Amino acid sequence: MDTEKFCKSCEICAQPKGEYQKPLGKLHLLQIATRPWESIGMDFVGPFLEENRYNYLWVVICRMTSMVHLVPVNTKTTASQLSAILYNYMDCHLQLYVTKIPNSCQNGGINYIE
Repeated sequence: MDTEKFCKSCEICAQPKGEYQKPLGKLHLLQIATRPWESIGMDFVGPFLEENRYNYLWVVICRMTSMVHLVPVNTKTTASQLSAILYNYMDCHLQLYVTKIPNSCQNGGINYIE
């Protein structure tokens, strides 16, 4: 209570302060998805108590349908491993939603199956 009273009575504390951060950049709107899983968002939640070597949840959401998938991961999971997990999941479980699924990468290109 004494600190709050002091701050309110202090002329320096009561003066408006200048901006100390860089100006914000322009917003870039995301394109509107035209089919499920065409555009996704992702984040990590945790850490949690480790169980079966996992201590984080990888949250992947379809921006069109708002369908959420929670994938258990750990702090040693690399970006390449996450990519493989997502690809395998899309390939095995979401074929109803995806119209084109990459089946191989040859010479830097991707061949698609319909």
